[in-house]
Amino acid sequence: MNKARRMMVVEIASAILIVTLLFAILLGKLFTMYLERDTKNDLKDAAQIIEWQLTDIEDSDILNSRLDQLSKKYGMTILLAGSDGNLLSEFTDAEEGLTEEERALYQAEVKEYAGDSAEPAVGELKSTGLYYYLDSNQAAGGYLLVGKERNPGIEGVSVLATSLSFLGIAFIIIMLFVFQIVKKYFMPIDSALHAVRELAKGNYRARSYVGRNKEAGILNNSINQLARDLQEMNIAYDIQKDRLNTLIENMGSALLLIDDKGYINMVNRAYLNLFQVDEESYLSELYYKVIDSEKVNALIEEIFMVEQKVKKQIVLTIGLERKNFEVYGAPIIGPKGEWKGIILVFHDITELKDLERVRKQFVANVSHELNTPVTSIKGFTETLIDGAKEDKNTLDHFLSIILKESNRLQALIKELLELSKVEQHGFQLDFQKVDIMPVLMDTFEILEKKAAKKNICFEIVDPKRQIVCETDSFRLQQVIINLVSNAIAYTPPNGKVTVSVSEDKDEVFIKVSDTGIGIDEKEFPRIFERFYRVDKDRSRESGGTGLGLAIVKHILEAHHGKITIDSKLDEGSTFTVIIPRSQGSDRGK
Repeated sequence: MNKARRMMVVEIASAILIVTLLFAILLGKLFTMYLERDTKNDLKDAAQIIEWQLTDIEDSDILNSRLDQLSKKYGMTILLAGSDGNLLSEFTDAEEGLTEEERALYQAEVKEYAGDSAEPAVGELKSTGLYYYLDSNQAAGGYLLVGKERNPGIEGVSVLATSLSFLGIAFIIIMLFVFQIVKKYFMPIDSALHAVRELAKGNYRARSYVGRNKEAGILNNSINQLARDLQEMNIAYDIQKDRLNTLIENMGSALLLIDDKGYINMVNRAYLNLFQVDEESYLSELYYKVIDSEKVNALIEEIFMVEQKVKKQIVLTIGLERKNFEVYGAPIIGPKGEWKGIILVFHDITELKDLERVRKQFVANVSHELNTPVTSIKGFTETLIDGAKEDKNTLDHFLSIILKESNRLQALIKELLELSKVEQHGFQLDFQKVDIMPVLMDTFEILEKKAAKKNICFEIVDPKRQIVCETDSFRLQQVIINLVSNAIAYTPPNGKVTVSVSEDKDEVFIKVSDTGIGIDEKEFPRIFERFYRVDKDRSRESGGTGLGLAIVKHILEAHHGKITIDSKLDEGSTFTVIIPRSQGSDRGK
């Protein structure tokens, strides 16, 4: 039972107690009046009987004897007084007789009665608890007074005791009735109040007690239905919230939410990871205090001012990297048009920009590489047409140049087609268990003459060794030919090119080493790009297209392998091809 209900019960009990007390006092008064009236009637009846008994008795001794008998019989005091009001004789049932005070009081009442009243008098003797009946008596020639002590009923049961007894019984009965009312009416209300408070706290599992009271039952049923509806809405809200949080946290783009006062309310995981910041340092902070980029702050200010969607591409420096972003910002407007803040989404388009750059560079390189031999062929052909063909030496020289440029053009187109093929999705390899050494020996036979022309020592280390792995022998030979061709092309005369093979439990290692010009370490990330050349003049003189290493990279990726490089300027280079011994069930890309 809560405090309010206890106070209500106390107030009701207090009111009932007061009413019961007043009613008990009134009832006690009525009871007292009834006993007084009953006592006075007893005195009157006794006086009449005494007067009737005294009739026709003239002898004083007999009269006194009869009065004494009647006094003891009725338990009363009988007094006879003369016509002047003085007491003549007294008779009482008490052994000690009347006290002087009682006798004096009786004497005073008789004299007062003898002086001014002819009607019988009935009353209480000066609040002593003694009641009397006083009347004239012809037999005694004066007055007869019959007195009686306080009624034993009144002595035994006081007015206060009677009132308290009745009060206690009535109060208990009424309080039981009150508790029944409280239980019937207030318990459902108290339960409903408790349920409403729990609902206000967010505990939608709270339910209210439904009793047998119809009116309270309607209230409690309504509250329970409301609780069920709120619980279902809360479950649906939690599901939607989880979905939204999952979407926001796992989206690939960085997201930033700012309220209408400029404070950051939310940042997602992608933003934290991308910009390498801590969530605690961002939340509930003004955006311009935690965002260092002036470009981003200017974009936010623009959205706040124009209150329209904004889309821009910006470049930001994160750590040591420069990244390209497409930033989309939009104001958040409530259903009634109130301004609630803005949302920013950062799309990282660095890779797209890089791909765009590579595409443009590739187109430019292809155009340049194709234009050079075509221009040469066209120029020498026009010269021959203009008359140079008449000179046999000139004709032979120009035709040899045209053939060389045609071969170069053909090689370029062939490698472009080859590169396009290996880059296609679903490029398949014919994996078989192959002994590596025969493949290397075939490569040696193909390139031995090319190395000999530059007086380069070209050798295969331990050619009789047997190393078997699961590979596509044709594509593997293509890789080795490209690497050895580059080694010969970039190695000065009298240099050396070496191919060696080693293995471990899971992988096979093929190393192509040379004593050539070497490669600067800063060039390492770019040497596998299309048309990229370390020494463009030397490569063009050797007939290289700049596509060999790009083809090598894609073929090795199809083998689930990789290639590493170790090189120093003017000391030479070592390319190491690493391929797994077994390809499992996987075939191709």
